[in-house]
Amino acid sequence: MLAKEARKRVGTGYRLLGEMQASIVRTTILDRTRGIVTLTLTLAATYVYELSPGVKQHLVQLIAGKTKQQAITILLQFPCIQAASIQLAGGNPALPDDPSEIHLIVMYQGS
Repeated sequence: MLAKEARKRVGTGYRLLGEMQASIVRTTILDRTRGIVTLTLTLAATYVYELSPGVKQHLVQLIAGKTKQQAITILLQFPCIQAASIQLAGGNPALPDDPSEIHLIVMYQGS
């Protein structure tokens, strides 16, 4: 139930990273004879945006043939990308023109 509500709030494309943490802030007894209580909780969770294969392919096409700095600038324009690093083989000054020669690896960094 909590995961469904969280998904509604953050939107599609996100997934829970790790465990959701719940802490009881306050309990209030409403009816002792029937055992009814109210719990006030604090919930904490980390959600990450997952890039679909189509989005990854689009990103690769955008950066093909660009210099390292141009490609990083393009990638950082996407709100779901917080950092970007590019390794070029053989001292090449630019990424390959052929998108199939570019390998995109997505890494999630926990807080």
